[in-house]
Amino acid sequence: MSIITADRAVDYALSHLVPIEAPFVMRFHGGEPLLNFDIVERCVEKTKAALPERTQFEVTTNACLLDAEIGKFLMKNFARIGISIDGAADSHDMHRKLVGGEGSFYRVKKALSHLDIDNPVVSARMTVRHDTVEALYDNVCYLLALGFTVIEPVPDASDSEWTRQDLAMLQTQFYRLSDLQIDLGSKAVICGITASANRLINMPCDVGGKYMHISPQGGLYPCALSVGNPKYCIGHIDTGLCQARVNTIKELNIKENESCIGCARYGYCNGTRCKIINEINTGNAHLPSMMTCKLENLLVKTGRYYKEKQHAMR
Repeated sequence: MSIITADRAVDYALSHLVPIEAPFVMRFHGGEPLLNFDIVERCVEKTKAALPERTQFEVTTNACLLDAEIGKFLMKNFARIGISIDGAADSHDMHRKLVGGEGSFYRVKKALSHLDIDNPVVSARMTVRHDTVEALYDNVCYLLALGFTVIEPVPDASDSEWTRQDLAMLQTQFYRLSDLQIDLGSKAVICGITASANRLINMPCDVGGKYMHISPQGGLYPCALSVGNPKYCIGHIDTGLCQARVNTIKELNIKENESCIGCARYGYCNGTRCKIINEINTGNAHLPSMMTCKLENLLVKTGRYYKEKQHAMR
């Protein structure tokens, strides 16, 4: 993103997206945001100058470029700093490699020294795949030992190589993480363990509303997943929203998924709420992937297990 586009993006956000009372949240994602740290810094300073009292900044980074200067800036200004780290070196380096092909783990681990990772502002964002699932519990324990107090293991629904055995292993690992969370109490948080069981009924996607993503070129999109897809571009910072495109996506979201009708989780599942995810995964906006369905059921079972264990301890 250029300086000119960044300035216009902040101006657009402050003019059109600032809530009346709630905090104004600006989130940086990629790609890799720290490739353009000067722009991140400029957007933060410009936004704080215009709206000093109610701003909240968030970022997800692979930390490969994170040095002492960047770490100090992030800790001072950001309410959430997500570090993409998948556990110990063996698991992390399977899929997170540098340009030369070598693993990035030790560079990321070194970068952690520039952050206060025991501060809950900093979280470990783990991507769990079919070939790392067996080590999930051990990897969470490893990250806890490093000093993280917030860990977010996220199964990769786009991984096409999950087998029935892998999913059974994922369920086992999540049960073990539920037990671990109970033992940890308030010392640390393993995000997502109870999410599905406690989830409220889905709210409609706020297309063109208070939640929006701006591409490096200034395009406006409903969410991070849709950025760069011309089909889901709903405007530009220079020309504003295209209401016709906003309405098209709203109509897409209103239409029911016929294959999901009758499911007890219809009103709660991401596959029935987000039609963009469906189209990315299956090519059909109204057909969730089988993995989306299986993960929803797996997480519900995990949430129930966690609640039953808590109840039994009272």
